[in-house]
Amino acid sequence: MTNEEYINQIVEIGNTLQIQPNSPKGQTLKKCIELLSAVPEREKKEWIAYDHGMGLVYLKCPFCGATIDKRYVEHNFCGKCGAKLSGEKSGFER
Repeated sequence: MTNEEYINQIVEIGNTLQIQPNSPKGQTLKKCIELLSAVPEREKKEWIAYDHGMGLVYLKCPFCGATIDKRYVEHNFCGKCGAKLSGEKSGFER
């Protein structure tokens, strides 16, 4: 989901629960929207594969640099920073 979609859900939740804008919960929702609006969207990229030697192939997150043995990649996101990554995994199978 994009940040805008999350913001729309927060607004919808506030409206559904009839939270008053100036109430403590309303102020919390406003702060969540403000913080989420400031977070830049990241484009989706692919895992970077490299041979660590001795037949061990690792995948590296292009955003934070976290590495993982390609045999243990189960999801299309980085477990460290949460970046969405392509399922292609640079041509390696899961």
